[in-house]
Amino acid sequence: MQKLLNSVIKKIKPDKNLRTKLLKIKELVFENLKKVLPQDVEIAQCGSVAKDTYLKDKLDLDIFLLFDSKYSTKDIKKLGLEYAKKAFRGFKTKLAYAQHPYLQVFIDGIKIDIVPSSKILNYQKLKTQVDRSQLHTKYVLEKLKPSQNDEVRLLKKFTDTLGVYGSSSKIEGFSGYLCELLILKYGSFLNLLEAAAKEWKKETVIDLENYYTKEEALKVFAPATFIVIDPTDKKRNVAAVVSRTSFSRFVYAARKFLLKPSIYFFFPKENKLSINDLKNKILQRKSFCFVIMFENPDLVEDVLWPQLRKSTLELTNLLEKEEYRIIGYYFYADEKNCLIMFELMEGHLPHIKHLIGPEIFDQKNIDGFIKKHKNALNIHLEHYRIVAIEKRKYASAIELIKAILKKPSSIGIPKGISKSIKNARIYSLDDLDFLLKQESFLKVVKDYFLRKIS
Repeated sequence: MQKLLNSVIKKIKPDKNLRTKLLKIKELVFENLKKVLPQDVEIAQCGSVAKDTYLKDKLDLDIFLLFDSKYSTKDIKKLGLEYAKKAFRGFKTKLAYAQHPYLQVFIDGIKIDIVPSSKILNYQKLKTQVDRSQLHTKYVLEKLKPSQNDEVRLLKKFTDTLGVYGSSSKIEGFSGYLCELLILKYGSFLNLLEAAAKEWKKETVIDLENYYTKEEALKVFAPATFIVIDPTDKKRNVAAVVSRTSFSRFVYAARKFLLKPSIYFFFPKENKLSINDLKNKILQRKSFCFVIMFENPDLVEDVLWPQLRKSTLELTNLLEKEEYRIIGYYFYADEKNCLIMFELMEGHLPHIKHLIGPEIFDQKNIDGFIKKHKNALNIHLEHYRIVAIEKRKYASAIELIKAILKKPSSIGIPKGISKSIKNARIYSLDDLDFLLKQESFLKVVKDYFLRKIS
């Protein structure tokens, strides 16, 4: 087992050349910033590179501009960007957004995030969420042993391969900080897997600083059931973003790895199915699939994905209300397009629907039912109940979706997506040859149709 893990560490750990490169870039960044920053604004490196827990193929430098407490949040945002832009004039840069704007700088293939922040000593002085990073970095540097850095790397790679690494709304998985806290709790990657496989249940509480009893934590953070309390802020659950699916994938993979360790848990085999093979895999299910594809409305990722999720759930509710039986659904976005896919038991229903009313003895509600369905094709009695047979407005799932997307806000589709989804194109399996040429749909195929736990 250890031989296998050592071979993984060798592949994911940064080598001397990369470390030297990052150090030179950091020195250049600090040098440029010092030229433009006033004396009461400090520069601090935070994040996984500062903590030496980063993976060599997943890294960026997190540089924070720590403003004195006398600065307002508004001034920090405004001045921070001004200083950053001035310091890196002539470099390739990009404006990015978290809770507030920050500047991304690209030097020699490395992305550097220049983040304006308030200097704080504890969470009670917090002005914005990004202020936490300095506390997290300080805590991990103080608590994590150098020998545990590679244990964190193993965990990050393991979760990344599972598709559950990252705290974004897109992934809903394990953040880098959460990975570090889990290693602090269990000591090593293997100890963590043992605990996850044998001890973790629906209600799992991890509290490194013993702020609460388990019962207290479950009450404070309800309805969350996977709770990892931030040691730097007892009011925060670091695992709040971890979805039930991500949690389950991790627990299941931990069991499977311990039973049969394999390099493929870190470096999976490539699926080499041809387009024709993929097509056959989909068609042999004999289900009804359709895809709603529309232009990415260019929202920040952490705004886009929750809205995409809500839109999908609203459409799911609509289909179920209209009696379509849903097998599954999937949503996805890349830089160009958003995509929502549904797989149904059938795409067409009878042109009539059967509505069961109250019992014949309930005179008041019988009268109301008859009045409500006065335009029914017929109304009759079945056993003790009154029944109406009505014409179905939309006997085709696709026609139903087309109609509702003309006014998406009517079913609660969020404003940010509403304009783009109005112009959506809807594809069925008749368009499968076209769909299989789209990168976004291929992503869906591999994750929805081909994912198989064993």
